[in-house]
Amino acid sequence: MKKFIYKFSEVIMFMFAIVIISAIVDLSIIGLAQDDSDSSGDGEEEEEETEFDCGVDLSAALVELDAAFDEDLDTAVTSEEPGDVVVDAMIERYKEYVDAVEAAYDEAIAYTEGQTLTDVSERTAACEEELSDHFAMNESNMSTQVVSSSYGKKTTALLDEYKWINEKLAEMQERVSFIHSNIVKMTDMLPGFTKSCVKS
Repeated sequence: MKKFIYKFSEVIMFMFAIVIISAIVDLSIIGLAQDDSDSSGDGEEEEEETEFDCGVDLSAALVELDAAFDEDLDTAVTSEEPGDVVVDAMIERYKEYVDAVEAAYDEAIAYTEGQTLTDVSERTAACEEELSDHFAMNESNMSTQVVSSSYGKKTTALLDEYKWINEKLAEMQERVSFIHSNIVKMTDMLPGFTKSCVKS
């Protein structure tokens, strides 16, 4: 379990690093686009600023993606599959979920003309924070459900083993009782023995 948590945390840290790098690249592209629009728009009227809010688009996408992920998680933890199969399947499904969320994040922070760099960078930082909190919450939820499911399956397996042992003990008790009753019958059928031989 410790190996799983260690590998899982490595994967999450790697994905988090990718998100940070992509955000930095996006911000630098936004800065270049802002510089280009400032230098090319000297003689033109400034366009009206539009409100940039990646949180609205991101929240809408997260609701949909979370519902699908939660459904898959519930299906996985209630399945009859062994714990290691469930863990492997959930790691793969979580990777798909993270990719889909990152794609939604990239769409949500897409820059359009008329937005100031300051506004975009502040909102993007807020969205990144919301996204990292969201990932941490989902990782915790997934780990808790998978662990509790594994314990439940172990308990069920132990109960099945105890039930089998009890059945075998009941069979053995029946055999011992049968043998005991036959020994008692034989004892009652045998005539008594005396301590000294009778001679005629």
